[in-house]
Amino acid sequence: MTARFSSITFAALQKIAMAKKMLSNREQQVLQLIADGLTDEQIAYTLDCGKDNASAYRKKLLEKMEVNNAAALVAKAFRRKLIK
Repeated sequence: MTARFSSITFAALQKIAMAKKMLSNREQQVLQLIADGLTDEQIAYTLDCGKDNASAYRKKLLEKMEVNNAAALVAKAFRRKLIK
């Protein structure tokens, strides 16, 4: 049973590491700001970029994480330990 537990834990850690690698540093920043409840306009101000860029990051995150809305994005990111 210990070996099985270890392999499950290792597999979970691999999944988390893979998810983090698939997101750029900027995408990870945007993801955390979405989780903090910021709008695209607030994200743009915080990161000193245009609102269109913030919206594009949000859209790309939804695609990469294979979800349809911000709530699902945050929930999945939290489960994968991508956000605090």
